[in-house]
Amino acid sequence: MVLTIQVISDLFYLVLALAYGIGALSLPEAMFGDPWAPRIYPLIIACGMAILSVVLLVGELKKQRSGKADAAVRFSIDSDGMIVAFVTVSSLLYTFLFNRLGFILSTFLFMESIMLFISKAKKMLWPTVIAIVFAVAVYFGFVNLLGVTLPAGILEF
Repeated sequence: MVLTIQVISDLFYLVLALAYGIGALSLPEAMFGDPWAPRIYPLIIACGMAILSVVLLVGELKKQRSGKADAAVRFSIDSDGMIVAFVTVSSLLYTFLFNRLGFILSTFLFMESIMLFISKAKKMLWPTVIAIVFAVAVYFGFVNLLGVTLPAGILEF
């Protein structure tokens, strides 16, 4: 088996289907009626996704045996890949820090880091101003206009 992008994606979706199915099995039972009712539709989706992933994986393996497969994946990161990797890591940090630091501070740090990374920190004033104004405006817009509670974190108002 040669690891092509198709094989990697088929395996990823198979693992995702299994994880989704396990999550569906952990749903609580219904209070009345059929206790399996909340689990049935998610389990159908998980089974369908797993079956389709296996069908695609078998098809790709048949294609490889016949010699018509794509070339193996070579992992190399160019400048666009670095941006994607940085934004992914920044997003994970943002979700981790969101409740701890609060909406304003975590959103400011998230936006600031991405804008400075993309601009290669050539200009620091405008990204900082934009990040502060955006974070504060969205926070007060949600809290005051929409009545949605966002975590204030260390900046209690």
